[in-house]
Amino acid sequence: MRRSLRQHDGNPVQPVASLAAIDSRTGSAHVPSPWSTDSACQSTLEGAAFAGWFDATQVEEGAWFEHLAAVPVSRIYGVIDEAHRRAQFWASFADRLGRRVGQ
Repeated sequence: MRRSLRQHDGNPVQPVASLAAIDSRTGSAHVPSPWSTDSACQSTLEGAAFAGWFDATQVEEGAWFEHLAAVPVSRIYGVIDEAHRRAQFWASFADRLGRRVGQ
């Protein structure tokens, strides 16, 4: 597996995605700032708690790549299941949040 993650010259294959999110409409890169510094989030205790939680659960795009080979083979299916569960959680969270503004 590790050999398959290396190019012919022995250098590790780099992820295609950048750590910055690319806006599909403008093509510009956007590096998100921490929500815990957002004045609107900090205006209430609940907002500050949300911002801290949201920042703590942030995963940068491309960060997954360095962890592929680290997952023990005996745990791959468990990690796959958990990753799908987390993806479903975030999709549900986004959907419910969108309902608040009538998306």
